[in-house]
Amino acid sequence: MKLAGKVAIVTGAASGIGRASAIAFAREGAKVLVVDRDEENGQATVATICDEGNTAFFLRADVSSEAEVSQAIEAVTARWGRIDVLFNNAGILLTKSIEEMTGDEWDRVMNVNVKAAFLAIKHVAPHMRRGGGGAILNTGSIASFTGQLSTPVYSASKGAIALLTKSLALDLGRDHIRVNCICPGITDTPMLREHLGHGAERGAYSRPPVPRSHRRHPQSGRRGTRGALPGLRRFHRHHGHLARSGWRPAGSGRVRRSTLKGHVLRVGPPAALCQRHLQRDADIGQLFRGHLHPQ
Repeated sequence: MKLAGKVAIVTGAASGIGRASAIAFAREGAKVLVVDRDEENGQATVATICDEGNTAFFLRADVSSEAEVSQAIEAVTARWGRIDVLFNNAGILLTKSIEEMTGDEWDRVMNVNVKAAFLAIKHVAPHMRRGGGGAILNTGSIASFTGQLSTPVYSASKGAIALLTKSLALDLGRDHIRVNCICPGITDTPMLREHLGHGAERGAYSRPPVPRSHRRHPQSGRRGTRGALPGLRRFHRHHGHLARSGWRPAGSGRVRRSTLKGHVLRVGPPAALCQRHLQRDADIGQLFRGHLHPQ
């Protein structure tokens, strides 16, 4: 229970990576604020946490609205008196060429994927500073490093998140607030299924498959489960001594020490990790630790 007594906020926690992470944080003892626009599934995340004997509550909020973000932050501090972890995970994906895209569509993706992180960090940082520090995680993507077909605004937003992370790490590090970005490879979530044409808008999202020879990014050929990620996040949050020495991927899939603050961490789990189920996230954490190789 390494997060016992800590308070975590997870945005986009009604499904996918956000839901899996909120449950994992709670299992480690954190009190969790679940934030999402989807009230039904957000409440389901809270129910799962509470059924396991842990603590959480849900707030419906549009993370791109400063008023609603501010209200959510004030609500959690009024209830629990502190904020130790902020996970900016909310995000959306738009598959459209630049010529087809409208200005409103561009703004919507940038508002949810970038502006929302800015707003949450802006309002959380003073509370973390008063509490002596904290950890902020942003969700990037393999699109933070390389372009992808038919997703210009999504790729732009994820590239922006990576550099926002690096900049804020410099600004907030002196206050013992760590800011880092985790960039998952292709992960089986509702958003990905819709993107691949398996959701309600299948016709709009169907695209011809990309030949394997054209997949330039080494992580693009294997899909992971969202259960493979919470163990990594717990490791990142728990080991405070790595706030100075850090970790990052080496070519072998192991991890070598480096600067943790402001790091943009590619999450390309080994094949064994990709096959694990959410309910076995404790095993996943142990597997990931087995791939650490501090220098």
